[in-house]
Amino acid sequence: MPKYLQNGTVEDVARMVESLTEELWILKDRVAVLEQLLVDKAVFGATEVDEHEPDEELSALLRRERQRVIRKVLGAPLVSYGTVVKDA
Repeated sequence: MPKYLQNGTVEDVARMVESLTEELWILKDRVAVLEQLLVDKAVFGATEVDEHEPDEELSALLRRERQRVIRKVLGAPLVSYGTVVKDA
């Protein structure tokens, strides 16, 4: 069993997953509302977000942010295994 699951911390991990799931749903809900408002106000069409290809600058920013979130969320388990998450 991994170190971070020993000593009664399974409940802590379950609470962490539940909290992340709640926060993810809140974000998905708000993004859907924002997209609908922007479509309703004719700022852009309904499929533009899905079809958008980010430029190099935005792609780099998204890669950095993805790695930051991975390190923040999975940091403790990864550190306990000596794994380092490198920026893409």
